Amino acid sequence: MGLLETEAARCGVFISDLKYNPYLNRLILMDLLEMPEERFSLEEWTEGITYLTGTAHIFNNMSEMKAFLQNYRKEQLE
Repeated sequence: MGLLETEAARCGVFISDLKYNPYLNRLILMDLLEMPEERFSLEEWTEGITYLTGTAHIFNNMSEMKAFLQNYRKEQLE
């Protein structure tokens, strides 16, 4: 099961709800930082974050992906 499928199942919603429900979308993006990075491939992380944000992202490694999520969380908490 991929990242989006896992999060949708955890929340008991459809994958599209993760993107189109603003509250749920923000919550999922913030919660991804707590998930072990080795749980999914870099490609899966990139596809999931791109889907959730609606903006194309290219991460060259897990550190870049984690930095993006940390910045996202910081921006949301300000």
